[in-house]
Amino acid sequence: NALDWVSRVRPMPLKGHICYLLSGSTSMIGGLRCLWQLRQTIEGLGTLSFPTSTQSSDAQTAFAKGMLLLHVFEYTRAEQAFQEAQRLDPDFAMAYWGEAMSATHPVWNQQNLEAGRAALAKLGKSPAARAAKAPTAREKAYLAAAETLYGEGSKLERDQKFLAAMEK
Repeated sequence: NALDWVSRVRPMPLKGHICYLLSGSTSMIGGLRCLWQLRQTIEGLGTLSFPTSTQSSDAQTAFAKGMLLLHVFEYTRAEQAFQEAQRLDPDFAMAYWGEAMSATHPVWNQQNLEAGRAALAKLGKSPAARAAKAPTAREKAYLAAAETLYGEGSKLERDQKFLAAMEK
C-alpha cells in the first residue's frame, strides 16, 4: 500500500530506480501503479521494468524483449533480441551485457564461455574499455558482474564471484 501511495507523487520518486515489488493486485490499483510509468510490455512475453541509458526507444524495446526471453529460458531468441538492440544503438552497453548473459544457462548449469566473452569483446577489448562505455554506475556494475562470470577461474569460482557482484 505504501508503494501505491508513493507512485502517486509527482515527480515520480521511484522512476529510474531499482524497485522490488510484490503485489497481489492484478489491476491498476495497488502494486502495479507503482511501476506503471516504468513498465514495458512485450506482447506474448509479459511486462518488464528495466530502465537503461539508451536514447533509442526501439533499442530499449529490443532489450526488454531480450530480457523477457532470457527469463523464460529462450536463450537463442534472447541473444537475437540483444543483437538487434546493438544494431539499433551500437553504443548500448547493456545490449552487449544481455547477449553475454544469454550464454549462461543456470537452470541446466551450462555456460558457453567463449560466446559470453565474445559478446563482451564486441563492446570493447578490455574490461576497462567496456566499463568506459557504460554511462551509469548501475550499468557499470552489471558489466562488472558479467566480467566475473566470463573471467578467469573455474565455472564454480566464476559463478561465486558473479553472485557476490550481483549482491552489491
